[in-house]
Amino acid sequence: MNDVYNASHEVVRGVGFEPTKAYATGSPIRPQESEILSPAPLSAREPPRSQAISSRRLKNIDVRCDRLLSPTMTPMIRCALVRFFEAKSVEWKDGTVRLIDQNALPWELRYVECRSPEEVAKAIKDMTVRGAPAIGVAAAMGIALAAYYSNAKDLEALLRDVGEAARVLSESRPTARNLFWAIERVVSAIRRAQSLDQAKRIAVEEAVKMAEEDVEVNRRIGEIGASLIEDGDTILTHCKQLG
Repeated sequence: MNDVYNASHEVVRGVGFEPTKAYATGSPIRPQESEILSPAPLSAREPPRSQAISSRRLKNIDVRCDRLLSPTMTPMIRCALVRFFEAKSVEWKDGTVRLIDQNALPWELRYVECRSPEEVAKAIKDMTVRGAPAIGVAAAMGIALAAYYSNAKDLEALLRDVGEAARVLSESRPTARNLFWAIERVVSAIRRAQSLDQAKRIAVEEAVKMAEEDVEVNRRIGEIGASLIEDGDTILTHCKQLG
């Protein structure tokens, strides 16, 4: 089985499909219930090793993944792959921090919604959100929640609320450097505000901006890596903990 097919298999698993031996042999498989895809019959066959696409617009998204998408994939598999790439690990949505529950992957795509800094801190402690960049963005949005829902009557009182949120969040993962950097960045931005309303707006804008920056950085890492890594290469990933 080639690398393109293996890669697509893993991604489809992550959006709600149960990997089975039937999938590898080209027989129909039974999808599980998912937040992304509705249950429906699916047939798949192993694509040839050649003819991988380099760039194609799918659902208004440019997806560059030479070794992941194949012209012979069924529409449902291709749709699953694109929706996988659309999913955001951390997202600000209408006053709520929406997280992909990493504890549920790869068997289920499940979301956790946080409406307070305490809930974000718990999600970080429980490993609901993982990876230094995602933890940092989640913490930034935790600070934004504190400002967004603060009942403070003046800027000084809001800064106290934000300071308490920063304390709670900083205790959630002491070894995550991105967490402290993110907290400091949003708090510093809030301190530049001249009014209560401006402080609340800046908190949300700065946190969302950090999330967007992180997506772009990771996209560039992937593009550069794709030019350096060949099919069949062995890659060792290493997580360096501070302390």
